[in-house]
Amino acid sequence: MSKDTQKKQNKIYNPEILTRLKEKHGFTSRFIYASLRGERNSESSIKIVEDYKKMESEIKKTLQKL
Repeated sequence: MSKDTQKKQNKIYNPEILTRLKEKHGFTSRFIYASLRGERNSESSIKIVEDYKKMESEIKKTLQKL
């Protein structure tokens, strides 16, 4: 396998949601990114992922209404 096929594609996260999660939970950006990537599996990490998905779906719903 070449290096190109081995690389993971990084998901681009909504920066506004990341800022809100940082304010809400009080964790560092690095911890939030690690939680979203699945590198952390604590209760806090699970809550962060749930909150991110919830906020992302609400934004999508709002944009569809426009």
